[in-house]
Amino acid sequence: MEHILYRGNGICPICEQNTQFTSSNTWFRDYLVCVTCDHGSIPRERALMVAIKTSVPNWKSSSVHESSPAHRGVSARLRRECPGYVETQFFVAQPLGELHQGVRNENLEQQTFSDAAFDLVITQDVMEHVGRPDRVCQEIARTLRPTGYYIFTTPTYKDQVATQRRAIYFDDNIEHLLGNC
Repeated sequence: MEHILYRGNGICPICEQNTQFTSSNTWFRDYLVCVTCDHGSIPRERALMVAIKTSVPNWKSSSVHESSPAHRGVSARLRRECPGYVETQFFVAQPLGELHQGVRNENLEQQTFSDAAFDLVITQDVMEHVGRPDRVCQEIARTLRPTGYYIFTTPTYKDQVATQRRAIYFDDNIEHLLGNC
């Protein structure tokens, strides 16, 4: 049985219920779960839902693209309640823009979506994995409508205060700055 280190009450912005939040780990960012949400939700997902509700109050009737969504929390709610929701993953060896295992294949650096296709683009802890964040930002800007929003999360580490680039991606190779990891 899991030992609970923290237990507190509140209202979850995802399931919109009076609930209890519990954690079995001191790293609340990834472990402070809502016990009412299906599969639990974690703080960054709950904060993302607040940002969505605040910035895009009509999100249920919006066109939304989420790259690499989770199967819980805000992603699950968007999948259930937003008919204009499109989820994508990047499968390197598969054709872009086509379905692979039921999910659309998109490279954030080179998307196949048309211009101004979305009201909202979401990435949760994805940007730290892309090789060319500048290209990703250009592509997201291209696919957003003029009044659209890009909302994203990135991980934080308690002991690391400066960003550290690990690799530079070129068209034909990758230069690893800290060795091959």
